Amino acid sequence: MLIFGRNLMKMTLSKFRVIARALIPDTGLIFKRRPAKSAIAIFVDFGSFQVFGMATDLQQSEFSNINRPVLAQPVSQSLSTSNQQKFLQVEFETNPLDGSSDYRVKIVSQSLEIKYNAPTINKLFECFEQDTQRNLQGVKQAAYSTYTNVKHRSYILMKHNIEKIKVLDINVDLQSSYFLLPENGVYQDGAAAICMDFGHLTLKRRTTPGENREQDTSLKEAKDIEEAREKSFTQFKLKLEDIQLIYANRNESWEKARQEKYTNIHLIKPMELDLDVGKCIYNDDAVLSAWKVAGNLPNIDLRLSDKRLFQIMNHMQSIPFPESKHPVVAAQSIETEPILVPSSLSNPEKTLEVVEGMAPVKKTKEKFEAKENKDKQIQNTDKIKKKNECEGQLTQLEAKFSLDKINVHIDESMNENNEHAPFLRITLESIVAQTKIKTFDKEFDASLANLILYHEQFIVKDNQQLRLLSAQLEQDTSNNQNKKLVCVNFLHTSPENPLFLTSNYDGIENRAHVHFSKLVVTLQLEVLLSILRFQDTLMKQLPQDTPENQAKKKQEEEMKKQQEQKNAEDNKNIDKTGKAVQKKGKQSTAS
Repeated sequence: MLIFGRNLMKMTLSKFRVIARALIPDTGLIFKRRPAKSAIAIFVDFGSFQVFGMATDLQQSEFSNINRPVLAQPVSQSLSTSNQQKFLQVEFETNPLDGSSDYRVKIVSQSLEIKYNAPTINKLFECFEQDTQRNLQGVKQAAYSTYTNVKHRSYILMKHNIEKIKVLDINVDLQSSYFLLPENGVYQDGAAAICMDFGHLTLKRRTTPGENREQDTSLKEAKDIEEAREKSFTQFKLKLEDIQLIYANRNESWEKARQEKYTNIHLIKPMELDLDVGKCIYNDDAVLSAWKVAGNLPNIDLRLSDKRLFQIMNHMQSIPFPESKHPVVAAQSIETEPILVPSSLSNPEKTLEVVEGMAPVKKTKEKFEAKENKDKQIQNTDKIKKKNECEGQLTQLEAKFSLDKINVHIDESMNENNEHAPFLRITLESIVAQTKIKTFDKEFDASLANLILYHEQFIVKDNQQLRLLSAQLEQDTSNNQNKKLVCVNFLHTSPENPLFLTSNYDGIENRAHVHFSKLVVTLQLEVLLSILRFQDTLMKQLPQDTPENQAKKKQEEEMKKQQEQKNAEDNKNIDKTGKAVQKKGKQSTAS
């Protein structure tokens, strides 16, 4: 059991107020060992996992959970089902009996429900907030501090190393967990809430269908250098399913929407992410990259209406998020005071005599020149070696991510019954981003195939929705840039690169190239009027003042009132003093 508490006494540590408690009941551990083959097996089970927040009743015991809000618990426990499985199961085994791998890792987890509770989070933030300011301005990491020798391996050596690869059988299955952000920061049944579903995560070693140990050993028998390079990677496949975002207003069921997948209260409809990760067995190869990552996201479908937008804005403003009590203080630079040192140039004759007495000037000069020439020769040879090595500098990461399509639907509310009609649709097609990180270079390429803006309330002659924006692409061309709307290429290199001053870089650290294709814009008067009308409706519904501006105005008004009251009191005192002086003056004149 983990307890986070705050000390209430200044002079003693005997009494604490418990802010949050984490409970892990029904925990089991099993350890097995087979001495014949030096194999071990470890099994860990967690029956449940619960996190409780700050108690609403301050009179109850600090170790009681009766009046504490539940911040995290398994979904099966929140539904009070009779058939409850273990929350988390972890297995680790070396040299399994079936002989299908050298190592086996298995992790299975059930769904977890996480709720935001503003009083508990704010107290935890206050508890762990540092009282003293720390200057982190001088903490920096030196890049390019080491240079690894690049190695070109032969086919025989690579084949020999492939045959010695240890096979890792990994199976991670985490059921979809979700996070609830309730209105006003405290969850209540039937209240408005934002539900972020993180999706069902699976991670497995990438294999071919029906692969067994014999096929795995045959895969290690590479025929040529190209096949040997492909088999020098340990492949893993990560998959995220049913990632979704829901906003449920009062009396709307986010639980039902989460199960049905496609509803009107979905902000982001369920989507999938596929990620292939490859780890090379070498970390100093000139051709192979240390890591290879390839990701694909087929579709992102986002839908939002003007009424939903303002509901979400009011929802976020109602939550009291933690704020820092200590203002950020800018680090003051310490300036060193110059110290005057008496110069010896005032008496050069005396200085020359002392130097000549210490060592012969001519001999010292000759030795210095000989040493300088030797250092230059060493530097030149080092530069030549580095230039040859730089041609095959190491590739630390090679990643590519593609997104097929993004659809953003903007709806217009028709009445107060949450009925809305399609208004605008923005479509982004074929977004591709790839990067390559080397010893001295960082390359980044990104492209967007097309950007289309539809007005869904207007239909053209071919029974298609009106396109306000679209790209005019050239299909019959050998240049791939002309097939994309936008192409961006960025190259960053380090001044430590031995080829920095050559024609490849020309002494330029950062170089960017951006290519735009033609963009066709279609304008119609009726369409523009509808967009302007929609904009006016949005502007009227926007809050004129934010809560911060309203608080500032209240403070200014209170300051003005206090100043006016003070001025009125000062004027009264001045009037009284003036009358007393006048009376005194009249008396003196009469006498």
